[in-house]
Amino acid sequence: MSWEWPVVIYLWLAGMAGGAYFVTFLAALFSGQYHEAKRVAAALGVPSVILGVLMLLVDLGHPFRAWHLFGRFRIGSPMSVGSWLLLIWAVLATVLFAIWWSETATARRLGGGMGRFVGFLQRFQGLARILDWIEVILSVLLIAYTGVLLSAGSPPLWSSTVLLPALFVASAVATGIAVLNLAGALGVGEVSRDLMAKLCKAGAVVCSVEILALAGLLLLMTGAGASLVYAAEASGSACTTCSTFTLASVQAMNTVLLGPLSFAFWAGVVLVGLVLPLGVEFGMILRGVEKPAREVAIVLGLMVLIGGFILRAVVVFGGQM
Repeated sequence: MSWEWPVVIYLWLAGMAGGAYFVTFLAALFSGQYHEAKRVAAALGVPSVILGVLMLLVDLGHPFRAWHLFGRFRIGSPMSVGSWLLLIWAVLATVLFAIWWSETATARRLGGGMGRFVGFLQRFQGLARILDWIEVILSVLLIAYTGVLLSAGSPPLWSSTVLLPALFVASAVATGIAVLNLAGALGVGEVSRDLMAKLCKAGAVVCSVEILALAGLLLLMTGAGASLVYAAEASGSACTTCSTFTLASVQAMNTVLLGPLSFAFWAGVVLVGLVLPLGVEFGMILRGVEKPAREVAIVLGLMVLIGGFILRAVVVFGGQM
């Protein structure tokens, strides 16, 4: 089965939605504030996940047979597990957003039928705390799923190392941070400047982890990794670190590094998505800039989002070449 652009969009949106909710949950948990940011993550995440599912159905070629994905839960099928995960995540995010919205001043001023509906929702504030924990667990699974879906495939670029899921997890968290910063800079939702400052610092850490995961992936799947395998074979010893390394893996990665996808990888993923954002973020930290300027936050957010999208495109298409 050949995967095209709809799958790239699907992986990007699903990871971004899960990453944004995960980040806002941790921010609220450890600070005791920023709870309103979770409303933003849910409000942005639900349409993103729905659009992602639609993209998946388009790629499958039979969008009107979507019910087949949910007719039976198949634990051994990454596609079935992912479809159910997306559905449950979107439903819970919608419920949580409605309950949290009922706490706002705007909702409390409503009268008539809407006022009674707000009163009904406010009865579930205690339940929302439980659902919040369930939703963050689902967010972690959703983030991991975007990498596991590919690593379960047969192409060497997808299945040769566990670092691919790790790379996708880091990228999902990075894009989640980016979309929250972008929302705050554009005045969409309730992402405060104080939270944006903390997110920029967290983004520098996550971006560094993403670079390490990418570097490890390159090491294991290029000539440097191959030399380890050949040296181990020549000496007759086992190479547990690179036992899954194959010549096909080297060829697949060379397609990305030196072949048709090389410009997208080096310019889009490495430069725009990683090096420039990390340089800007560390520059602000070293200069003692507490809160990023609106324009800087917008550019940073766009660069990370674009880089995350190109990363998924390179991996999806590179694995099929």
